[in-house]
Amino acid sequence: MDDFWELEIADIKSLFSATHFVVGSRYCEPIHGHDYNIRIMAEGSLNKGQMVIDFLDLKPIMRKITNELKGKILLPTKNSLMETEIVGNKCIVKIYSNNKEYAFPEKKVALLPIKNTTVEELARYIGEKIFNEIEKIGVENITKLKVWIGETKKQGSWYVKLIDKK
Repeated sequence: MDDFWELEIADIKSLFSATHFVVGSRYCEPIHGHDYNIRIMAEGSLNKGQMVIDFLDLKPIMRKITNELKGKILLPTKNSLMETEIVGNKCIVKIYSNNKEYAFPEKKVALLPIKNTTVEELARYIGEKIFNEIEKIGVENITKLKVWIGETKKQGSWYVKLIDKK
């Protein structure tokens, strides 16, 4: 068996505050916000520089993705219980489960291709974006990527992506 390493990073500049609400078939949370924190673990062999991945490569990727979410109202676009529509400079949100409608300034909204704005879905969304970005810069030695999104330091979700190198 080959050796492998786990690298972990929690970059203070990747913290972000955002607003959201979870919509289910029997409920709709009130609109509320969190100071989200993000942690990344990458597992793999060492590259030519004797690193799993260079922090100087990973930090800008994390910051770019979280900066897109900072200060935004996070809205899912794949939830069948709600609809979002841009009308002029507003984002109109219709929630079918409780007949509510909201209008938000379009520039304050992040429309995300996810089913709900749970920490599980946010972790997957951010994890896939990070994976795509590290692939673009040619990182090939990572076999597992884990992304933690926390609503608090002790409450959140890990998304784990196993990377097949065949």
